[in-house]
Amino acid sequence: MIVFDATYWKKNRVWWHIIGWLVYTPFVATAWGGPFIEGLIYESVLMPAKIVIVYFNLYVLLPRLLLKKKYLAYALAVCTCLFLGAIWQRIMVIYVYIPMRGGAVNAPFFYFPIMLRIAMIINSILILTSAAYILMKGYQYQQMIKELEKEKLSAELKFLKSQVQPHFLFNTLNNLYGLTLRQSPKAPEIVLKLSELMRYMLYKTNASRVPLSQEINYLKNYITLEKIRYDDAVNVFFQVHGDILDKEIAPMLLIAFIENSFKHGVSEGLEDAWVKITIKLEEHRLFLDIANSMTSPKQVMPVSQEEVATLAGESSGGVGLPNVQHRLELLYKDRYTLDVQQSQESFHIKLALELD
Repeated sequence: MIVFDATYWKKNRVWWHIIGWLVYTPFVATAWGGPFIEGLIYESVLMPAKIVIVYFNLYVLLPRLLLKKKYLAYALAVCTCLFLGAIWQRIMVIYVYIPMRGGAVNAPFFYFPIMLRIAMIINSILILTSAAYILMKGYQYQQMIKELEKEKLSAELKFLKSQVQPHFLFNTLNNLYGLTLRQSPKAPEIVLKLSELMRYMLYKTNASRVPLSQEINYLKNYITLEKIRYDDAVNVFFQVHGDILDKEIAPMLLIAFIENSFKHGVSEGLEDAWVKITIKLEEHRLFLDIANSMTSPKQVMPVSQEEVATLAGESSGGVGLPNVQHRLELLYKDRYTLDVQQSQESFHIKLALELD
């Protein structure tokens, strides 16, 4: 099966053009109204003028004038081409076709109705080929945009992997060093969780989608390390409800929300700091609900809802919520809702996502 795409078209465009003209000529000859052979001869005589004008329009006028929004210049150039094309075809009819068929000229050279009809016929094929050209350029532009978005998403994912998070890893290693000096039984657990976390980041996130079970296991390892890092001084509530098997999600999409909740609500040195994380699956919809403690009411300045995501991103020092929302828009456009709310005592994020 041949897949018709831009690359295939470009490699075989000469043949497609030849096929197009071979189809067009007998079609017009049939529509000519007279005997088919007579119409075929007539169209073959007129065809050179049409071919020259069509390709002059496709490769000169359209890219240099119309696509550069020089509309008046394009219109004048097309009118000039139609006039010259009508003259060319009139010459071919009077001095080639009619003598070939043994006939006689029974109308003046510049007979306006005939010239207008010739120009309209040429114009019809100009419109057809111009529309095909514009559609092709539009398709190529959309493909280019998609490729750029894919490259941008890939770069963002690499950036995200590099940002989760140098200070988090250093603090974890420092904690590991301290536990090792004390010969704490928690040291092997940190090594294991950190190893699993790094393995997933480096080797499992290169695909556009990953199993949801692996992504959630990554989140569990991250949360475990954070709990150990804060020496259980933070009250962390984490639950997963529903069937997570046989479902896929964009890699490292949820971690920014969870990382933000720890950095935004825990690293302030609050007493009785808490983080509550709930993931619920209902068929092919994922619901993420995250709430975390905030600074004391006296320290909180009122902000608008539009500023909440930006403030969260800036305060985190990482990729922040705006970056994640951009990824959501590219990856799950019209298939997600994100609600961010801030009160004097808590920061709350609700994400509803339709999985593939």
